[in-house]
Amino acid sequence: MSESPTVPPHSVGISLPPGWVEIDPRVGDVAAELAAKIPLAAEENRELAVALLAPLAVRLGRLSAVADVVLAGFYTDLVEVEGEETPFVMSAQVTLALSPPIGGADVLEELLGGDGVEVMPVDLPAGEAVLVSGVTEVDDPAWDQPQPAHLRRYFVPVQGMSRMAALSFMTPNLDLVDQFDEVFDAIARTLRFS
Repeated sequence: MSESPTVPPHSVGISLPPGWVEIDPRVGDVAAELAAKIPLAAEENRELAVALLAPLAVRLGRLSAVADVVLAGFYTDLVEVEGEETPFVMSAQVTLALSPPIGGADVLEELLGGDGVEVMPVDLPAGEAVLVSGVTEVDDPAWDQPQPAHLRRYFVPVQGMSRMAALSFMTPNLDLVDQFDEVFDAIARTLRFS
């Protein structure tokens, strides 16, 4: 009895938890889309959050040049700190994209390894994946210099295709990495092909 050929999925998606906002990465002005969707009442907080999330617009532009971006989302919360004029900002970003044609997960694992980067296989409900995590730098034309951020990426082979679903998370809150990684892992477990 022969096996039937694997049919490539028609769509890929994830579920974002409450407090996360999804945006359409194909809009012309990602920064304006971010500003319109940030759920903060005070205008000064909105401006601060937009400024801190602006690198998402830059990242989406770069990513769109090499991959099909399916979804982009973000989380932001401003916590008032007694005695401080500026609130403490917690933020994170997620993008889901389909890579250009690539070799298998073993080739990907070899390509992405390097100093300060952790690469390991993981099992997700959507399939076997390669998890890559480490520290990267994000920049924005308005900043004096790039800033460090925690990057956590999952690469899952798409059945019937030579492409990968690339699920990328990033947060500049390096002191909250463990807490954000728990959230990132939970979102990664919602990845689905249909």
